[in-house]
Amino acid sequence: MLGALTTLRRSYEDDGFAIARDVVDVASLTAVRTEIDEVLAAEAARHLDDDVVDDGTRSDRWYLQLAGFGRAYREALDRVLEGGLAAHAVALAEDLVSCVRALDVAVPNLRVVTVRADPPGGERTLLPLHQDVRDLRSENAVNAWIPLQPVDTGNGAMVVHAGSHRRGRIESTAVGPYGHLHVDPGWADGFDPVACQIEPGDAVLFSPYVLHRSAPNASRRIRWTVVVRYDDASRMPWLVDGRNPHR
Repeated sequence: MLGALTTLRRSYEDDGFAIARDVVDVASLTAVRTEIDEVLAAEAARHLDDDVVDDGTRSDRWYLQLAGFGRAYREALDRVLEGGLAAHAVALAEDLVSCVRALDVAVPNLRVVTVRADPPGGERTLLPLHQDVRDLRSENAVNAWIPLQPVDTGNGAMVVHAGSHRRGRIESTAVGPYGHLHVDPGWADGFDPVACQIEPGDAVLFSPYVLHRSAPNASRRIRWTVVVRYDDASRMPWLVDGRNPHR
């Protein structure tokens, strides 16, 4: 285990990201999907007329129909999904947290636990090139990207530009009808794009400073992912005066 963590840290320091294999119990991911299905079933019973026999895609169809009710409802629904206890249990998985500690986060502190739904051809959720620095509470932080299903280039593996974390913080602007933050693509020049193709139980651990983007989901199913952001609670000097420089 120690050797694997040393290799993980070396990759993370060199590339700004690393793939941690088999660090989340697949049963924990199944529990997340079960919670998603339960929430969507309850909302569908209240708002939808859907008597079609379940062919394994019914809850995905429910989400797409419910998301069509408008931005306010969709954002409220997403907040409920990300508040599930199972998603937080994934964030606290022992092997995953050990990896985060190995990346020099001495006192991991949960800032964000999100459940992302990336529909087929979903322009709304397609994120342009960006960093995740806007809401940092510590300069020392690690993000984890944990899909609930196998991820490849067909269903939209996250693309990371290896080594681009060495650019440091880059100014970003909001673009498009959804206001997604992005940085000029020129900042990625010279840093190879890597599609993070992983299996359930794996996690992509990446620096908030590494340039990354979404890739289109060309499959017929929603790609569900748990995203966790860990801050180092031992390195938050702004707490003394309350002025968080990252806000």
